[in-house]
Amino acid sequence: MMKGQMFIIAGLIVIVAIVGLKSILSLQKIVENQRHLVSGFNGLEFNNVRNEMVRTLQISYNDSANMTNNLNDFDSFARDTLNTKSVDFNSLLVEVFYPTLQASTNTQVNVTVYNSLGTDLTSLNLSFNGTSNTFSLKNRYALRTVFTINTAVSNNQTLALNYTTSSTSQSENFAVPLNLGASYFIAFFDIRYISNEGQQSDKFTTTLQLN
Repeated sequence: MMKGQMFIIAGLIVIVAIVGLKSILSLQKIVENQRHLVSGFNGLEFNNVRNEMVRTLQISYNDSANMTNNLNDFDSFARDTLNTKSVDFNSLLVEVFYPTLQASTNTQVNVTVYNSLGTDLTSLNLSFNGTSNTFSLKNRYALRTVFTINTAVSNNQTLALNYTTSSTSQSENFAVPLNLGASYFIAFFDIRYISNEGQQSDKFTTTLQLN
């Protein structure tokens, strides 16, 4: 009788262990599925912010004087909104604008750099059309500088950007089309979305001809 009871108890223990293991595996699967759902949502949110940044420029098309301010304002709005969700949104924006380009005529190319990388730029060097300028730039501040161009034919020039923070040095460059009879706005984006589930980032350029 005692031996039979032992077999029953052992059997119950095995059943309880199997049920417990199954519950643990099910819980792990639930957690993993939730992690994938959160990651997918973060990716969707990141893409939405990215697309809205470009759209901000597109809807400012007829207000070129405020394109830079509108983009920087949206960047700040997105950052503050995401921060309430425990998401860090860091970015570096470089905006280039020039009015209608005439042949063999001095034209000002306006360059704005908006630093929101979460750290100061201890050194920031901008090089364009054979001219180089060096600055420093605090986090969440913008600087504006002007380059002068004079060309007889349409061509492309490269804007080179080199910056240093307390922890890293980076170099970026992108093409600026100089087309006679045209006005352009070019924006370079370096955006980073950082959450508890990981980081997503992108670097891209948007070019708009304004006339």
